[in-house]
Amino acid sequence: MRQWSNLFAIILLLFFSGYSHFYNLSKPPFSIYDEARLATSAYEMTQTGNLIVTTLGYNPDLIGTKPPLMIWAQAACIRWFGINEFAVRLPAALCALLTIFLVFLFVLRVTGSSWSALLSGIVLCTAHSYLFDHGTRPGRI
Repeated sequence: MRQWSNLFAIILLLFFSGYSHFYNLSKPPFSIYDEARLATSAYEMTQTGNLIVTTLGYNPDLIGTKPPLMIWAQAACIRWFGINEFAVRLPAALCALLTIFLVFLFVLRVTGSSWSALLSGIVLCTAHSYLFDHGTRPGRI
């Protein structure tokens, strides 16, 4: 019985997190600052093949000093799906999905209750600050 409740909770969490992070992923258009800078760096990385130095305007990006893991993932998605909002935001949405499931598994292990684990995952995937502004939907984790 416990396995069925865990499976049901995982399916519900997959539905909620999938809807909140993947529905209309390509809307709205890129925001002017961070998201567009990362998308530009990822696009330039696909054009030049330079995987070490992130660029902006084909010059080294001296403002964006974060490690380039997100830019690498976005560059790979741009290569697979073309340059569009979906390709730029997909890596952040996948990382958000992974984070939600890690929270679910952590709460499940600590409490032993699949319903409290489900509730914690749903709260995280519906939190406005986690989704929007500088969160997971704009693709700039």
